[in-house]
Amino acid sequence: MLVLLAITLVVIIVLGYYRSKVTQSQDNAEKAFWEKELAAGNTRRQDLEKLDYITIPLEQFPLGLNTDAEKELVALSKERIKNFQGLSNTELKLQYGTANLDELSSYESNFIRLQQVVLEYAKELCTADRRADAIHILEFMLQNGGDISGLYLELATLYQQEGCEEKVQHLFTTIDQNFAQGPNQSTAKRLKTQLEKYTIAKENMGEDLTL
Repeated sequence: MLVLLAITLVVIIVLGYYRSKVTQSQDNAEKAFWEKELAAGNTRRQDLEKLDYITIPLEQFPLGLNTDAEKELVALSKERIKNFQGLSNTELKLQYGTANLDELSSYESNFIRLQQVVLEYAKELCTADRRADAIHILEFMLQNGGDISGLYLELATLYQQEGCEEKVQHLFTTIDQNFAQGPNQSTAKRLKTQLEKYTIAKENMGEDLTL
């Protein structure tokens, strides 16, 4: 009985210790957050003219389908587009000033929309039997930090159809580059797993793979 009581007391003490450590860690994190927010609130508006914006090279893009996706690509080419992957609103305010936050958010929204439109238009190009053109615009998007899984899977499928197996291998490196600063490591891991399935399937003669 005394042994059981002693063990119970030890367990209670240990649990109390770890609970206090967790609470302290949470308190420290909250304190650091509000200190950062205060500093961000005092950051003056920075000049946004010299940011490295994504430019859509329409003169090099495979246009001509006259679809809604194509029209939206043309419209986006006139907007400022910027990928702020991995940066929170607080960090954006710290770097560029609170007064610029709404404007910066619109640039990020344009980036997200660009990825969606590129993927949509690439599929339309494939339907029109223009796979090479679809590969071209998908590669453009990945070169500019694309982080939507559909971009990678669509491009891997096209590489498969075109017999460009070495380019599928290069997608692993692209994933590492484009997800290096973001919190979506689980997405990167999942994408790599799917691409690994692809390479294994290609080694097995006659096996078909659907990504």
